[in-house]
Amino acid sequence: VGVPYCSGDVMARNPGWRKSVAGWKATIDDWVHRQSPQDLLNIDIFFDGIGVHSDMRLAEAVWNHAYDRGAATPDFVKLLSLMAADWKAPLTIFGRIRTDDSGRVDLKKGGIMPIFTAARVLSIRHDVRERATPARLEGVAAKGVGAPADFAAVTDAHRTILDVMLRQQLADAVGGIALSPRVALARLDRPAQRRLREALGRV
Repeated sequence: VGVPYCSGDVMARNPGWRKSVAGWKATIDDWVHRQSPQDLLNIDIFFDGIGVHSDMRLAEAVWNHAYDRGAATPDFVKLLSLMAADWKAPLTIFGRIRTDDSGRVDLKKGGIMPIFTAARVLSIRHDVRERATPARLEGVAAKGVGAPADFAAVTDAHRTILDVMLRQQLADAVGGIALSPRVALARLDRPAQRRLREALGRV
């Protein structure tokens, strides 16, 4: 259907990603307790995963097991928190958006990734069993964690950045350019650039 294969081969065609529910639960337990960088990347998939075919109870059992184990392991949550904090906003010291040599900025790496990573960690820490980033942030805020205005500001920033990325991808698709999270800053008028700058600042 035109969707490229996963570059990391996290696919059903890979025997390592085909297990029974019991097999997945044991694998998740192992990942949570070993906590190697690759294990952390692998288990992220389960917190965002959703069943798409056959008996959905099987997928939910694995998803809930990941939450059960993650929330019950403080060291695991702490390590995920450190990973979520390891990023830099693509802004100069004067607050301008920093672009690469082609005039583009990677808004996944410098914009939405820290948001969805932090939302995932918070959802595990505070047992908010949601998959979508806005729902996770809303659920954590509803538990009285942090200031509601901060969650609202980050949710709005997420919406703004994602909108800019998707509009760029639509333009790139028409132009025959490979889709990516990299946005050409010159495409945006001044008000749009200002909104994007403010969103990145909120992140």
